[in-house]
Amino acid sequence: MDCICIEYGARYSKLTKELLDTKPDIYYRALIALRIKELESHSGYIKKIDKAKKNGTKIKFSVASSKEEALKAIDDINKSIKEVNSKFNKKISTISLVED
Repeated sequence: MDCICIEYGARYSKLTKELLDTKPDIYYRALIALRIKELESHSGYIKKIDKAKKNGTKIKFSVASSKEEALKAIDDINKSIKEVNSKFNKKISTISLVED
């Protein structure tokens, strides 16, 4: 029997409420890096982010099953990058799809 993963999740113990409260720019930049890594390595995009807690942030991902879903995920990441750049006066570069 073949199985296909369509969702997965994890708790990221370093993305704590304390980090969010004391260094929100680092928290949000780490989230962006995580989103890029998951999209790149597993075609995963964020479906749900729980509240940051003392023991970390729980994140649920869905797996992009088409190019259109991946492009939407990239657009969402780029919106987050622009928000972080604006809010925290950062210069994170946006991303794009690279095709073989």
